[in-house]
Amino acid sequence: MRRVLRKVGSVRPSKAKSLARNLVANLLSRKIVVKLLTRNSSAKLPTRNLMGELLAHHSVATFLVVALLGAAIFSCYPGNLAFPTAAQAETYNPEGIITVHRPPTPDDGSTVYGNITIHATAHWPQGLVFLQLWQGKTMVHAVDNGNRAAPVELAYDFNTATVPDGPVGFTLLALVYINGMGYPRYVDLNFNVLNVGPVFTWESPGDDARVAGTVDVKAQVTDAKNMNITRVQTSLDDTALNDMTLDVPQVPYDFEYSWDTTRAGFGEHTLKIEAWIELGERAEATRTVCWANLSQVESQFYFAEGTTLSNFRTYLCLGNPAPEPVNVVVDFQTRDGVMTKGYQVGAGTRRTVDVNDETGIDKDVSMGILADGEIICERPMYFNYKNAWTGGSDAMGAPVPSKTWYFAEGTTRTGFDSYLCLQNPDNTETAATLNFMVANEGLRPVPVPLPPCSRTTINVMDHIGREKDFSVKV
Repeated sequence: MRRVLRKVGSVRPSKAKSLARNLVANLLSRKIVVKLLTRNSSAKLPTRNLMGELLAHHSVATFLVVALLGAAIFSCYPGNLAFPTAAQAETYNPEGIITVHRPPTPDDGSTVYGNITIHATAHWPQGLVFLQLWQGKTMVHAVDNGNRAAPVELAYDFNTATVPDGPVGFTLLALVYINGMGYPRYVDLNFNVLNVGPVFTWESPGDDARVAGTVDVKAQVTDAKNMNITRVQTSLDDTALNDMTLDVPQVPYDFEYSWDTTRAGFGEHTLKIEAWIELGERAEATRTVCWANLSQVESQFYFAEGTTLSNFRTYLCLGNPAPEPVNVVVDFQTRDGVMTKGYQVGAGTRRTVDVNDETGIDKDVSMGILADGEIICERPMYFNYKNAWTGGSDAMGAPVPSKTWYFAEGTTRTGFDSYLCLQNPDNTETAATLNFMVANEGLRPVPVPLPPCSRTTINVMDHIGREKDFSVKV
């Protein structure tokens, strides 16, 4: 090699290109570059010593040799390439050196799941150095052929569960000799991974629902890959209630199970359905339910007003003066529906429920409370209204719902905002008429629909305007 370097340093720059090409060919023929290329892909670019030796010679011709040698080595080193797209693959495998065997290799662009096999061979009579498989920029498998003319075979098993669902790409790379020079040849493989397991459409019971007696647990189970459902299991708080293996696997599968809730015990429980498909993949869906089968109702309260909007904090205080524990069921009613929670208040104690934590933020909330013992119930609320007024309010619950309510005081003057909070605790839709008695103007009736088990908030200014004093009959 030193003889070559001395010769390069002594010639005119016009001959440097030809000499550089000969030097590259010489290096390739001696397998210097090939040996370096077959190192682990995490190694640094394996040309530093050669490049440093060439840089020790300061003629223009030497730098041209360095540039051409670097370009030749970079062109054979996959870690420094922008890999071709699938549409360009034929250009990078013009002689058909690489053959992808389908099957078992999935078709390009196809959806894959579970374990797949990539199988390919490469053959070139002038000499083939190696055949490698790259996943993105990581070499995952390689077969060294020692620059022989014999064909080389590569088989790689890929577990698609090791990557996220979505596109995944591989590149088959072969280094071959053509007319004494080393050239890379590529074939791209692109797949779409879809390992989503069974998918549930839960019909009943709803999330945070109150359950008692016998409840029908219903769900439809499907699979995005259209694989048959083979097994379904139902459990309560991780204890199996029902485990069923399908005699005839099918998809979709309409699952139904009659659940006797009497053994659940008072309070919240996690109901879970699990399903398996033919590949063995499993998925689950859960619901939080509240068993609220009170043996008797000794206390009940209703709160139309409560909110978890920004800068508001709402609490529910439950006091039990009795010498034995009391079970309490709370229905949190919002525009989104009903969320039921169960609480036990110890003998002679007080329990505080953070409504913001129970229902989540940015909700207007009404509450209905039932207890199997005599309790005291209040609803404190603290606020920083519009970042202008800070304060709090406290209210005792109404003992029963009513069809008629009267409010004598209300105003929409500047600096005042008046609201009406309406709670419908019933399971059927109803309607209310708001009869605003506006000072010096008379009666203004406003009809308002009230969905079942819901809370409705009325901004009075929207209906009677600003600068008004009013009373209202609901």
